[in-house]
Amino acid sequence: MSPRTRPDPTPSYLCGEPIGAVQASLNHVPPKRLFPSSMRSTLREPLVTLKTHPDCHKPWGWDEEYFFNSLLPGALPDQWDRTSPPTSERP
Repeated sequence: MSPRTRPDPTPSYLCGEPIGAVQASLNHVPPKRLFPSSMRSTLREPLVTLKTHPDCHKPWGWDEEYFFNSLLPGALPDQWDRTSPPTSERP
């Protein structure tokens, strides 16, 4: 049996079950979207990717979208509000 046809024994980071014969999905943990491309190019190490089953990851996609679109802007107001002066100039 060649290495390509062997089931992957690596456990999925979401469910803990072996990846098996399905094509694994590689996911950035934490999500890649949290790091602007300008920041990613300055990192000494690449972002971590972990294997999971595509069916396990699919439901988490909506949670990532919600976090990115509704919670993250409140956590980084200076990054999102370009009309206000820099923090050092605020009263």
